[in-house]
Amino acid sequence: CVRVVASDLMMTNAFGNGLTRNISFGSASDAGLRTLRGGQITLDLDGYLAVEDDVTPPFVVDNYYSIRDVRGTIGEVAAGGEIKLNLRRNGEALAALTISEGSTASNVVNGLLLGALKPGDRLQLDIVSVPAAWNGLPGKDLSVSIRT
Repeated sequence: CVRVVASDLMMTNAFGNGLTRNISFGSASDAGLRTLRGGQITLDLDGYLAVEDDVTPPFVVDNYYSIRDVRGTIGEVAAGGEIKLNLRRNGEALAALTISEGSTASNVVNGLLLGALKPGDRLQLDIVSVPAAWNGLPGKDLSVSIRT
């Protein structure tokens, strides 16, 4: 379960070694060749949103996973401002997500530079900001997906 971004290749046969060739896969649609297990880790929160740390129980990773991307969605749109989320790995920021006012989906964070998830890693989700209650709706039913 890895992402190959670049490679040095050389073939060997009965006549000896061939020429070495460098290949970059960075321009591929997924910014590399991926060998995936396939799957998704989802952190869900039912109900109205509020500013809070650790809004879901920590998810403990069971194996090595290459992250394809991270995204968030809500079931009921926010009014009066945007929703900001912070996904953490072992207490350190992994991905920052923003759901714009009137939208049900966040930006998508490409996993290319996020590094692989390792067994024992703890994923935690924080809600950093929601629209103020006096002039808007905070949004409802949050789901953050880490595609592997």
